[in-house]
Amino acid sequence: MNSPATARIALAALLIFSASIAIGAEKKPVAVLAEIKLALADKTRDLSAILVKLEAFKPTTPAETEELRSLKVTVIYKQGEAAHLARKYDEAIVYLRNAASLCDQKPRPEEWVKVHHLLAIVLNDNGQFDEAIPIAKEVLTIQERTFGPKHPDTFRAMGNLANCLREKGDIATAETLYRTAIPGLESTLVPDHNETLGCLNNLAIVLHAKRDFDAAELLYRRALAAYERTLGPDHLETLGCVNNLAITLREKDDLDAAEPLQRRAFEGFRRTLGPEHRRTLGSLNNLATVTYEQGDMTTAEKLYRQAHEAFERTLGAEHLETLRCLCNLAKALSGKGDLAAAEPLCRRVLAALERTYGPEHEFVIVCADNLAELLDKKGDRDEAASLYQRVLKAREKNLGPDHPDTLISVTSLANVLSDKRDITTAEALYLRALKAYERKLGLDHPDTSFAAYNLALFYQHQKDFTKALPFAERAFKGWKKELGEGNDYTIDAKKLVDELNLNKAVSRM
Repeated sequence: MNSPATARIALAALLIFSASIAIGAEKKPVAVLAEIKLALADKTRDLSAILVKLEAFKPTTPAETEELRSLKVTVIYKQGEAAHLARKYDEAIVYLRNAASLCDQKPRPEEWVKVHHLLAIVLNDNGQFDEAIPIAKEVLTIQERTFGPKHPDTFRAMGNLANCLREKGDIATAETLYRTAIPGLESTLVPDHNETLGCLNNLAIVLHAKRDFDAAELLYRRALAAYERTLGPDHLETLGCVNNLAITLREKDDLDAAEPLQRRAFEGFRRTLGPEHRRTLGSLNNLATVTYEQGDMTTAEKLYRQAHEAFERTLGAEHLETLRCLCNLAKALSGKGDLAAAEPLCRRVLAALERTYGPEHEFVIVCADNLAELLDKKGDRDEAASLYQRVLKAREKNLGPDHPDTLISVTSLANVLSDKRDITTAEALYLRALKAYERKLGLDHPDTSFAAYNLALFYQHQKDFTKALPFAERAFKGWKKELGEGNDYTIDAKKLVDELNLNKAVSRM
């Protein structure tokens, strides 16, 4: 069965064929082509009408045949470009595939690269990463071979391939490409060029994904200052950077700084793009997450429901953004204690994501982690442990054994295995996490202190107060040094030290 986009374009082709019978050929071919070029230069002219004239034109020489082909590519490319800007991705893909079918790579590499570059972008935006990546790779190869490794379009192609790989989850390769493309763009384009700032923003996204939030924040602030300077505070690129900076600040637990930035992004997108635009709804979802992190589950649930209903209406029930928002809604319901409502939503999202993206996609793993957490709360520790093991295995493979997300999974699995009384395995996992944090972050980093605190609690539960006490003391000293004596973590660690000293004293009686 043909898609609606294909059906509309087939109907347009039928109209073009019908119109070609009616159009006369009174004018000389050169004059007709000149007239079509003028019409194409007029941005107000209907592209479909121009294509009708092109289909009706009968070339009489090889030069006219080539010019006709070139003009068709230009018109169909512009139709695809317009559909992409309108976020009609399926329609844009049909147009661009049609344009691509008229291109020949060898005699006209510049034209081929232009069409396929945009096709890769649209496929990536539509979530078709496996199709986008090989096209983006070929574009970069042709670009380098034809125009050289230092051409600005080569660096643009490099950035586009990095975008596709980042969306697929290959953040290590994406980071390498961004770090090559950014200085290349800076050296070949004017300062603060939009292409350079976009690449800078995307590198910050990768650093955020690696949980290097401090480095990501610096890049976002650098890009934001340049966007505000060159484009103004309400430009879409500026608002996108504001949105990303707010997300990073939220991940750093700086909710007081994140909340006003997230509201600025949401209100700016709503004012500029409308209340149901994808970017507006994405920022609404992010605002809901800020309220969730602030502990306001009722407001978070309301905002997530509002965003999810609009996503489902505009993008469909199984679009990645719709499913992401539904997963967040399930987490808010779980946070409210409504596990009965949250579990079926979480399972529905996980099944849909696995069908579309496979078992190891980044967000499939996030959703599996959320379901494991929910099942642990519910007391279903066997399935929770199985899911945590799956998540840990995937993160070890995709991110490495010492990545921050991997270590969070190590700790989550240790917690549930401790509850299941698999003491030996749980202890080994807690110690693994502590050693990795020490190696990567140092002895006094707050995350290292948290790993020490977890071990103290673990040994306390085993009533091994002698083993527990030094880890509790270490957590207290580390948090006191890094976070201050009045911090909640520091206070909790001090309470645990006092409890353990009391436990030891009582046990000797």
